[in-house]
Amino acid sequence: MTFQKGNKYGIKKGEKLWKLRDPNNPNLVRTQFKKGYSNPTKGRRAYSFICKNCNKEVPTYYKGRKYCNQKCFGEFHRGENHPLFGKHPSTETILKRSKTVKERGNLRGSKNPSWKGGVTPYIQKLRTSPIYDRWRRLVFERDNYTCQKENCPYCNNKQGGIINAHHIVPVAECMALDYKKLILDIDNGTTLCESYHQSIRWKDGK
Repeated sequence: MTFQKGNKYGIKKGEKLWKLRDPNNPNLVRTQFKKGYSNPTKGRRAYSFICKNCNKEVPTYYKGRKYCNQKCFGEFHRGENHPLFGKHPSTETILKRSKTVKERGNLRGSKNPSWKGGVTPYIQKLRTSPIYDRWRRLVFERDNYTCQKENCPYCNNKQGGIINAHHIVPVAECMALDYKKLILDIDNGTTLCESYHQSIRWKDGK
């Protein structure tokens, strides 16, 4: 049986594996490590375990696993199986916490032990502020929560879904022109679905 190499079948540059397909049977695929790479599981003993949540037998190379994935782990540790289920802080602990908060006061800004002199960029502060959140909400309400791209190929201009508030005049240009008020101007915003928004950002190199 002869196999062919090639990125015709979805191989990406930099991957450690070659995908090899039999030209006579395209559905038959095997993998082979590229030169300079080795199989991290080579020589390891294969184990199997029973997942504590779904009770399925799962093969693994790592001894001591108890769950087949993160979802099973989360489902198992709900309710009575959670380590803190039914446990409540004592009155003494609550008083200690209250005392600490009163002594330290508000830990925002320069009072926070992680304060570095106010190095957070203006744009980052603005995007996480309640004012910016209000601007987004007003843009969405004006556009009826619908993508404003005419005949959008991604969402077909359906109402709702995952939408973004897009600046018609980019934020960077507003900052360069020193006209920060334009960033929060509702007329400078439009609603786009996330897929189309990401596509135009990618074209702009952002």
